[in-house]
Amino acid sequence: MSIVNCFPLAKKIQEVDDNILVLSYGNLLPGGSSGISMISFGAFMYYSSTSSITSKYGTYLKLKEVMFKNVKSIFAYAFQYQSILSKASFPACETIGASVFGRCVALTEVSFPACKTIDSGVFAYCSALTEVSFPACSSIGGHAFLKCIALTEVSFPECTTIGSTAFQSCTSLEIASFPKCIRISAKAFEGCTKLSQLWLMASSVAIGSSSMLSNTPIALSSYLGYFGSIYVPASLLATYKDAQYWRAYSNRMVGI
Repeated sequence: MSIVNCFPLAKKIQEVDDNILVLSYGNLLPGGSSGISMISFGAFMYYSSTSSITSKYGTYLKLKEVMFKNVKSIFAYAFQYQSILSKASFPACETIGASVFGRCVALTEVSFPACKTIDSGVFAYCSALTEVSFPACSSIGGHAFLKCIALTEVSFPECTTIGSTAFQSCTSLEIASFPKCIRISAKAFEGCTKLSQLWLMASSVAIGSSSMLSNTPIALSSYLGYFGSIYVPASLLATYKDAQYWRAYSNRMVGI
């Protein structure tokens, strides 16, 4: 079942006012399932802070927190512009479409333990985002976390590919860990002006351009340690240093 037109299935755990809700979906129907497996294109997209609604569960809802236990897929723009949404939890979700949470400026925490794919722009301009949990994610799309200026540390233990500008201008990001990553596209970390540690443990990592780290401490300084370093397997240090585009950062690499 799609989330469209199924507001009566929601378990309302808190009502802030007539137009601000905290919603939880799951375990509400016979058989222990909410019946909701996907959230449709633009289902909760919210354009105006003053939009009026015509029914208790109208189209334009301002959401504070959301949790959907059984949703497997979220289609593009589903929660875009939800200006007071602060927390989102989707324990079973495997795919997130483009710009699903784009410009959710109050969003601080997201948890997607089963998610394998993050499409383009999913969290772009989520300026309050500080905690992200994606232990199973293998692919991050272009500008997925663009200008998430509150993020200080990210770890994606299963991620193998990072799209272009994925973390561009995350100006508070200091530590990024991608132990299985094998491909990083152009400008993925450009403008991360505090990035001091990039951890890569795969046997080789192809990068689309040396611009991947433009305007970061790693690119702007010739000193290791405090000014930023790239950590790679010690046995592969020479290989990394000699690889295309990596040569520009060869004096920033540390074998561990």
